[in-house]
Amino acid sequence: MAAHPEERVESPQVADGEVEGLDLTAWASSDLPAERDLLGFVPLIEGLRTLLSVRRTRLPLTIAITAPWGAGKSSVMLQLRNLLREPGGRTPQERKWWTVDFPAWKYEHGERLWAALAKAVYEQPQRHMSVPARMWFRLRVERERLGLGRFLLKGLWPPIAAASAILIALSADSKLGGSAPLAGTLAVLGAFAAGASHYWGLASMPFKRAIERYASAPDYDEKLGFTADADRDIRSLARVLAPDNESDPHALAVFVDDLDRCSSAHVVEVVEAMNQIFNSDARQGCVFVLGIDREIVASDIEVAYAPTVEALRAAEPPLGEGFGMHFLDKLVQISVAVPRPTRPAIERLMASIVERSAESDVGPVDEQADLKRQERAASFQSSPLVAKAEFELLGMLGSNPREIKRFDNAFRLQLHVANQDPDCKLRFSFDELVTLGRWVALRLRWPEFAKAIDDEPNLLSAVEDVANGTATSLAADELDRLRQAYGRWFGAPGLRAFLADGEGGKSRRVSSLEPGSFLRIV
Repeated sequence: MAAHPEERVESPQVADGEVEGLDLTAWASSDLPAERDLLGFVPLIEGLRTLLSVRRTRLPLTIAITAPWGAGKSSVMLQLRNLLREPGGRTPQERKWWTVDFPAWKYEHGERLWAALAKAVYEQPQRHMSVPARMWFRLRVERERLGLGRFLLKGLWPPIAAASAILIALSADSKLGGSAPLAGTLAVLGAFAAGASHYWGLASMPFKRAIERYASAPDYDEKLGFTADADRDIRSLARVLAPDNESDPHALAVFVDDLDRCSSAHVVEVVEAMNQIFNSDARQGCVFVLGIDREIVASDIEVAYAPTVEALRAAEPPLGEGFGMHFLDKLVQISVAVPRPTRPAIERLMASIVERSAESDVGPVDEQADLKRQERAASFQSSPLVAKAEFELLGMLGSNPREIKRFDNAFRLQLHVANQDPDCKLRFSFDELVTLGRWVALRLRWPEFAKAIDDEPNLLSAVEDVANGTATSLAADELDRLRQAYGRWFGAPGLRAFLADGEGGKSRRVSSLEPGSFLRIV
């Protein structure tokens, strides 16, 4: 994919009073996800692809692509899925991907969701395999799920029995010299061949039949109707499909879009299926990419766990506040927000809608700059400066191990996205790395403040100046307006301590970062 430079698309020029020949032909634009990027999503998508494909990123992993309805998260997911599928430009050290699309809302009133998910993971990658590869894949799944002994017992007895029947029939035929025994032999051979082909999946798929049998069994105890046998079979599938090792670097990416369209109970069922089935084994190279509106899904979780939330809120001090968000944070290791499109990006979209040429916006590729970005991307994985910057920020991150892991994930993704953005002015010096890390930590620790500074560009610098006791460049009336609207942030002790100048002084202030959409992905 090539990024589009931020150039304005001129609107059509119409002379005053010109109405003759006005084209009022009616058409409508679909709301389908876009395969081609017009809104400036490329840096985020390239950053995610890099982070996921490099073997140093440990799997399993769950990523949330967050945005309000209609803001482009389905397009981001589609473009990321297509990019993971592309073999071009992949280094030998990178993962190879099987991708699965799972629209959970379509199974709202159908079969048990975990079974539908397991069948999708089993069936969809086979569409991209050759016929011999498909047969070999099914054999390997059966070998893994049955174990060698049962596999040989169930798999070899039909051909052995058929061969024995042939030998017996041929012996009888040679002694009797008749044609009837030979016909019987052929019938026996045909019956055994049909049975063997049915078992091996040449005519059907044993794994799929097993999952359907588990899902329809009435004597289950667990909420998902998920048995130990089903768990064993699905783990076997994941080990064959996504071993994620040096000899076979295949991994699995499952894209679950529109989770926020599901009912509260269904949202929780999706979450439980992901965690209990696919993400509970460190040997499985699985990634789940969720398209969600965080606030809606968090509310759904609170509705589904209403008795628990009510009991926690009755405790002293209240423990149930933000239950849904905390629940999500436990499940999701990386949460990224779809960046808000800039004005030129919106103009490119409008140009494509009205069928004007948007291709004229695409400038020549700067090969030297692109090469420099590739070199930086490779260095981010093991750069001592990146590690040093993270250690420098440890005092600001608290002592929660999960939050430190979340910061590391978000910080490295932020680096890749900034590196891919042609409009990013960072030179990635040590001070800038620390400042960018502070920005990421700020957004993770105070998400409500992050939303406020996205809406009010002057708020961050104003709070930072107050925290450090320095004069602000804002007019007095503007500062008063901000204080009245966002007074809680001006007086928040934890936030003020975080924003206080430390080593590096003003050069490491978060507000010193050049503004850009790449900064709003966390």
